Amino acid sequence: MKPLTLLPLIGYGLVGMALTAGVNFVLLSLGFSPFLVSPLGALASVALAVALLIAGNGVRRLRDGKTTRMTPLWAFRIALLARASAGVNAVLVGCWLGLCLSYLPWTEAPGVRGALLWALFAALCSLVWAVSGVVVERWCQIDSDEPEGTQGGSGARSSTRHTPLAGGV
Repeated sequence: MKPLTLLPLIGYGLVGMALTAGVNFVLLSLGFSPFLVSPLGALASVALAVALLIAGNGVRRLRDGKTTRMTPLWAFRIALLARASAGVNAVLVGCWLGLCLSYLPWTEAPGVRGALLWALFAALCSLVWAVSGVVVERWCQIDSDEPEGTQGGSGARSSTRHTPLAGGV
């Protein structure tokens, strides 16, 4: 599995920000009330980021050969969780910042000002989770056993000959 790169994550965030800002700006212009962000959900994302970092530490200990209860199967699951956490929370950071952007013309209203601050708080909490996902995903990378200059995965040719199944199905 190739490691995450930051450019697609930033792109996901920008798409989330543009869509959320556009939709929320139209809704606010039509007279709808501002979207209220729950601080409990934002704090839950920080708690999940800490749990991911703790699980990632077990993977790091497994990779370094230290004693741990982590198995390779669970390490792979945590790597996938970290990768998904980084991608989803990059979109969420963009969505929360898009809400903030759409609230800017109406900051004189106390309700909108409060919603803006909670959306900034949620963006910060989602950013913590996204960064922890990237960090744990980096911890889950293993060193390749292949010599320099060779490609692994689907681009490499196997040295063994594979014969197709003969007959039925």
